[in-house]
Amino acid sequence: LLQGPVVGGWYKILDQLIPGATKVVAVKKMVLDQGGFAPCFLGCFLAITGAMNGLSAEENWSKIQQ
Repeated sequence: LLQGPVVGGWYKILDQLIPGATKVVAVKKMVLDQGGFAPCFLGCFLAITGAMNGLSAEENWSKIQQ
């Protein structure tokens, strides 16, 4: 539910930041995506999922750290 719009929007931004379709452009996009966006998105996703499952903030943080 959350992942599709967020990731789709991110890819649109990424295409604007780094235009082109060469192998070098693809590698630059991958590095930016995996080094910057993916860790942030995963943390937010896990926090939201934990909160929706009724975990307290402390339990949620502990689970994310694992």
